[in-house]
Amino acid sequence: MLYRLRSYSTRAFDPKKWLNHIQLKQLTSSASLHAVLDEFHRLPSTHQHHVRQAMPPGAIRESLTLQTMMTRKEAPALIFQHIVDNVGLKILPGLVETYMFSLLGAGNLNAVVSLVHVLLHSDVQHYKLSNELWSLLASKSCALGHHAAASLVYHEIVNPHAKFNEIDKLSEENEYIPFLLLPTALESLSLVFSQNGNHIAVEGLRQYFKRFYSNFGHRDVYQTLYISKVESLAKAGLFVEALDAFVALASKYRGHLNNRDPKNASHSLKYASMKNFKKRQNNIAENLSLANPDGTSRLFSPEIKFNDYHLESGPYWAIFDGVLEVSDLPHFKSLLRTKIHELVSSHDSIMDRLLAFISKKHFAIGRFVIACLCEIGHISRAVAIANKMPSLFPNLPKRAYMDTNDFIHIFHAFKSRSQNHASTVSLQDHDSLLGSFHLCQRYNQNQPLLRLCFRSFVTCYLSSPYAKATELCPIIASWAKDSKQVISLDHDTYQQALSCGLSILDLQKYVCLRV
Repeated sequence: MLYRLRSYSTRAFDPKKWLNHIQLKQLTSSASLHAVLDEFHRLPSTHQHHVRQAMPPGAIRESLTLQTMMTRKEAPALIFQHIVDNVGLKILPGLVETYMFSLLGAGNLNAVVSLVHVLLHSDVQHYKLSNELWSLLASKSCALGHHAAASLVYHEIVNPHAKFNEIDKLSEENEYIPFLLLPTALESLSLVFSQNGNHIAVEGLRQYFKRFYSNFGHRDVYQTLYISKVESLAKAGLFVEALDAFVALASKYRGHLNNRDPKNASHSLKYASMKNFKKRQNNIAENLSLANPDGTSRLFSPEIKFNDYHLESGPYWAIFDGVLEVSDLPHFKSLLRTKIHELVSSHDSIMDRLLAFISKKHFAIGRFVIACLCEIGHISRAVAIANKMPSLFPNLPKRAYMDTNDFIHIFHAFKSRSQNHASTVSLQDHDSLLGSFHLCQRYNQNQPLLRLCFRSFVTCYLSSPYAKATELCPIIASWAKDSKQVISLDHDTYQQALSCGLSILDLQKYVCLRV
């Protein structure tokens, strides 16, 4: 130590002696490289310059150059190029990771993804990135919706590709997972993949979640993952697969079951899960193979089934509350709309086909068919489908397959046609609008309609060229009497009400002007 201080303090500093002192050729590990950097930074700035010039090419020299560039805050592109040019020399991974953290902080995920690929391709053992970096990369990829970064996290953390490079395929589980991502992170990643149609990655996330977390304990995440599965398949244009996934998803909602207490459902799901878990444990203890129950001569190789909530002799218990809404699946609705439009264009009579399609698949798809028909301009057919739904599913409550939101779709479609194509609106269309309103009342079991739904009907009715005060005034008066509320209208709709013959006195009773 005394020799070191004296050598540093002398004016005739010899950089070669310093390099020989640190035994440059014997430094191979990251720890020894860190030690050299610490020694280097203790030198005066003039001595550092001489050492850098005298130092032969290699990991230490390029690591020192990298650290100097980062300290001087040189352009990120220059630092990136320096790392790429010298990655084969195995420069200090800690410095490279520090630079990558700065890129993540700046939101430059393209550079991070490119650099990670370069590092792992060069030497995956030397450039082993920390869990903290992977966790931050996952968070940033979700926040910015970066598909390439999310895919990198998936193939390195969620389902590492190292598993698929093995010859031995006895185990179907991937044991190379370095750490667990939180359920909320899986949820966010699934949204990124679904928006890009990456249904394979979404399915991988679902299997990862099913392996490490409880479907029942994290029902909100499980629901998002299942919705993402349907959406990613629809985004990829796989209609048959998306439709099958939709039916499986719709069957997991229990909003249509009037005779089952949610508390009983919760208890039964937990009971079934524990029952199946104990059964699997007993099979393992008794060395009974599920594939071959009689073959006990070899070791037990169980077919592991996580989150099993169903008993063979018991009823089916759905795991989600409520019902599936049209707004939950925008990509699926878009794909279904395309298919229905093709059907309408190629066939004259489609009502029987659509009713058979709904009856065969699931009652929940009825509201999607109605919304799609409204969007492509076949409003009367949408009303006809809504009118036929109770006869298709007589044992279900009406709220299971139609609610006020679905009728709002119909009212908005009527309004859009009246405003954009007024010349095409016929008296038959006007009567169909009134019929849809009375149908909505029947679906609502003659209870007062929600204010939002009723206002949608009124604004739609007033946009019709066949609107009459004598027809509308009794409807508004009856609703106001039953609901004990008034509706708010904007200025244009208020003027339409005056134009169709409603008096200011009537409007003051039932309507408030929305500023």
